[in-house]
Amino acid sequence: MEDFQNRTIRRREYEVVEVNGDGLCLYRCMIRFLVDYQKELNKNSVFYKIFDDENIKEGQASIHLQMVLKDWIVEHKDEKLDSSLPIEGTISDLVMIDHGDYIDSIETYGDLYSIPANEESSFMDEMMGERIFIPMRWGGMTEIYAFSKIFGIEVNQWKSRRWNVVKMEVEDCEKNERGSRLELIQKIGEGRFSLDVLYEDYGFQARHYTYLRNIKQMKQMKQKLKGLKKEERREKSEIKNGRREEEEGKEEDSES
Repeated sequence: MEDFQNRTIRRREYEVVEVNGDGLCLYRCMIRFLVDYQKELNKNSVFYKIFDDENIKEGQASIHLQMVLKDWIVEHKDEKLDSSLPIEGTISDLVMIDHGDYIDSIETYGDLYSIPANEESSFMDEMMGERIFIPMRWGGMTEIYAFSKIFGIEVNQWKSRRWNVVKMEVEDCEKNERGSRLELIQKIGEGRFSLDVLYEDYGFQARHYTYLRNIKQMKQMKQKLKGLKKEERREKSEIKNGRREEEEGKEEDSES
């Protein structure tokens, strides 16, 4: 029990932000994060590939993000993985480990993930007279790794667990169950900010990501931005006062 308490944290340290479970859930979590930290991350040119319209909806932005990550993964397929992952090899190797149940190459991955994850997973082939099934295009460890690399951030995956006092053991539980705590199951990348997501696995290829808004981190960022604005106002005031003094000096010179 004591060990469980030490390696887990209270859920109230995060704001649990539900996202639509339409196949885009991980991408939606990432979009929520980018919106929260846009003043810090909008200097990245990729930001504007995703948010190409100031009125863009979350679902469309999530699809844009899926395509951006897919393109980056295919482009960097031969790049060696960094030490934040528990495996060695290249990005192509990671793709096969993560998605190898339904693809056989990085090229197949590129083709498959060009289809938005929230689109229908099957269609009727009129010529063949049969229904064709398309594998899921959910985001996973590969897409998290790409997101971390593109934006220079850390991504933490958590699971909701609790201590079963009857069985005297740790067990997975629903995030809203009494006694639930968050346990870190994977940390990918490094950076000034961290994207935190709650991973829920329901079995039968049913899994879901929920965005965990880091309350402390958000507060620190807002305080920093407030300080920068204050400093900016001070600098503008000094420049303005300097110009005024310069003009007054010129007037005195002309009078003399």
